[in-house]
Amino acid sequence: MFIGKNRERIAMVRKKRKIGARVFLFIFLLSFSSFCFGQAEDSLYLRVGTLLKGDGQILKDVVVEIRNGKILYVGKELLLKKGMNIIEFKDSIATPGFIAANACLKATEKTKEVDLLLRRGRQFSPKRVPALNEEESESTPEINLLHAIDPKAEDFEKAWRSGVTCVYLAPGNLNVFNGTGTVLKTAGKSPQEMLVRNEVHLKVTFGTEPATGASRGLQFDLRRRRPQNRMGITFIFRNQLTDVLNKNDVPDSELNLREIMFRRVLKKEIPLRIRARSYMDIMAALRMMEEFGYRWILEDGADAHKYLDDLKKNRIPVVYGPVYKPKGRTDFNSEEDSYLPQTPLLLAKKGILFAFQNNEQSPINSFRDEAIFAVQIGLSREAALKALTFDAARILGVEDRLGTIEKGKDADLLIFKGDPFEPASLLEKVIINGKMFDPNK
Repeated sequence: MFIGKNRERIAMVRKKRKIGARVFLFIFLLSFSSFCFGQAEDSLYLRVGTLLKGDGQILKDVVVEIRNGKILYVGKELLLKKGMNIIEFKDSIATPGFIAANACLKATEKTKEVDLLLRRGRQFSPKRVPALNEEESESTPEINLLHAIDPKAEDFEKAWRSGVTCVYLAPGNLNVFNGTGTVLKTAGKSPQEMLVRNEVHLKVTFGTEPATGASRGLQFDLRRRRPQNRMGITFIFRNQLTDVLNKNDVPDSELNLREIMFRRVLKKEIPLRIRARSYMDIMAALRMMEEFGYRWILEDGADAHKYLDDLKKNRIPVVYGPVYKPKGRTDFNSEEDSYLPQTPLLLAKKGILFAFQNNEQSPINSFRDEAIFAVQIGLSREAALKALTFDAARILGVEDRLGTIEKGKDADLLIFKGDPFEPASLLEKVIINGKMFDPNK
């Protein structure tokens, strides 16, 4: 009798365990299905009155569905389900997030500032500018800026609050070969979370800046390793590439990181980003291209209007700016006093791919003003928007993720109360990777 009761108890315990396991499994599956198929917290539905896709198309009364940081749907026929929370912007204009194809900002709060001798008319005067360079050598192609990024640096917040959702950052301008650049979102908790693409271009600086480090005042120290003029800069450039050309028979395994980077340039696997402001430096970059056959992007290009045919013929994109030059400042974006504010208009008319940049005298939170000024002097709104979005993404090689508002791309959008190219228009919302921010709080 005792044995029979014991068996009943054991059976009852087993039955309770089975029921408990089934209840646990049911709750788990219900939670999992709700997470996967329900309207999760990272889902977002917007209805906007006007949508500028970034590629020239304009859509009216559009619904945008965003999920897991990506754009899932753009159109008018979205099947609305009960419980969907649609955020209405019926009187607003949506654009892709702005991309600074070259951004001057402090990537870390401890970014060093250096004294450079800048030309002001016929005089030279010192100016402190931010710089992130490895200055032990005039050639540091193996250096990468990603490892110096501090997401908490306040300039990133200034960027997204002004509509800049993505930036290209590279080492400073104090070496001939400065290092490789990286494309980053302007919001994120870590450099890896912000990263869009790394080692995008190898930055080169022609002109006076690499030579500035060889001087103290105007007294040159011949013992310093830096080049002291354009002859020295050209020599270093040619010498580095020629050394690697002479090692064509050497396998990659026997080259150092510096030589591997130069080999990638010569194989056209990575383009050069050449900062060349004056006509002399642009001419030198074109001449070196004929000798070595590299691909390149012209950065700054204050005198680009003098080489429109050459740029068009060789399909060389231009990252230009600042567009606006205050009266009386001869050092704003060119050593030479040949600054032409209509340069973006001339580039557009010639069919040359171009995008905007800022510099140390036009902070990142005034980036949109560069395009506004270009529109005011004749650039079409369509061309200006493309330069801020799709064309910038093409230059950076990230057009598969950024630059337009369409299915499959990153959910980086801006919502404006009014025309984005009117200075008084309010930027209402900024969306980065599907997360909405209020730039006015």
